[in-house]
Amino acid sequence: MGSFINFVRLALLSFSYSVKHKKIDEGVIREWVDDVLRKYHITVECKGEFDAEKSVIMANHSSYFDILALYKCIKSKLLWVAKKELFGYPVIGKALKGIGAVGVNRKDDKEAAIALMRVLKNFKSGAVVVFPQGTRKNRNAFKKGGILIAKKKNIPILPIKIVGSESIMPVGKLELNSGSVIVKAFEKIDVSRLESDEIERVVRSKIYD
Repeated sequence: MGSFINFVRLALLSFSYSVKHKKIDEGVIREWVDDVLRKYHITVECKGEFDAEKSVIMANHSSYFDILALYKCIKSKLLWVAKKELFGYPVIGKALKGIGAVGVNRKDDKEAAIALMRVLKNFKSGAVVVFPQGTRKNRNAFKKGGILIAKKKNIPILPIKIVGSESIMPVGKLELNSGSVIVKAFEKIDVSRLESDEIERVVRSKIYD
């Protein structure tokens, strides 16, 4: 019951931020993240080098809390590639639009490709964040959009593994729990030296194993 109450309180907190701020920018998001971590006694331990400027972040995805964990560890501006459906949610949609996230239709490859071209156009600084799994439940999938962006822009990929986030916000449950999450950044991958299949193999070995 306590976990569900925490989730309700989180929803109310998020709504209050949405009402308070006419526009949700990255500064507001980071303030909200710090507020959530403090109020619900959640610690995020950042391991490795998180210099993400001008790179593509590719991370595993097992919980919506992954987003908060990445904001906690990475100081660079983050450009998100998110599923299109999220833009229709009142508070989440406002936040995604405010930070300039790009919506992708996972069921339409042509539309997804167009969305990725928008990412390339909008990407001026910071880091692009891609979850190659696509969904939190599909642990073995690997979508290559992040590799495509890195290759087109000739920028490195920063593999990141997130451990423990599913216990904070479990998939399919209206729960928010206290606890600890570890975010580990690996050495950047120089995409100019490798073919796409080899890049996928290296990223998989870092973030999935």
